[in-house]
Amino acid sequence: MFSSSEPIGSTALVRVKIDGSEERWLFLLAQKGGMKVTVDKYVILTLSMDSPLGRSLMGKKVGDVFEFEVGGDFKEYAIEEVY
Repeated sequence: MFSSSEPIGSTALVRVKIDGSEERWLFLLAQKGGMKVTVDKYVILTLSMDSPLGRSLMGKKVGDVFEFEVGGDFKEYAIEEVY
């Protein structure tokens, strides 16, 4: 389990808010990602640390905000929680 002051790394479960409204859960893995897993009412997307979004998350902490390009548009990602 990660504390709010620890940088994100492999096996982190991260809740992000995209452009201030859309919430998404991401599970960062050392190897291949790309799967969706449903736990209770939450859909969790698995990401490889080597994927573009995975690389953007690495080392960030709760409260950090960054821009990420999706389909030619830049979206703002805010890190809300890390487990």
